[in-house]
Amino acid sequence: MGWMRVLLKPPILTTSLILVFVLVIALHRTSQRDLKLDGFQTEPGGKYAIVASLDFQPEAFHMTRLQQTGRLMRVDETNVYLRDVSTGDLLALASKPWISSINSWDPEQGDASE
Repeated sequence: MGWMRVLLKPPILTTSLILVFVLVIALHRTSQRDLKLDGFQTEPGGKYAIVASLDFQPEAFHMTRLQQTGRLMRVDETNVYLRDVSTGDLLALASKPWISSINSWDPEQGDASE
C-alpha cells in the first residue's frame, strides 16, 4: 500500500503520464513511417530518388526541410521530387506527420531543367 501512495503523488503521477504520452506518440510516428515506406526497399548507405507527397502545397518551412534531405528537382502541386536522399534522411522524412506518402521516382523521367 505504501508504493501506491508514492505513485499517486502529483509530481510522480504527472511525470509518468507525460512519459506514457511521449511513448505513444513515438510508437504512432514509427508505425506511420513504416506505412509510408511499405514496399520501399531500403539498404544501408543507399541513395534514393523519391517523390514526397503532401496533402497541401508545401510552404517555405516544408521546402527548407525537404531541401535538407536531398537535391530538390521539382515541385508539382503537392508532390516534391528529390534525388540523392540517404537512407537515414528517408526514414526521418517518413516520420514527419506532414508527409502523406513517399514513393520511388525514376529520375530518367525528367527533372527541373526540362
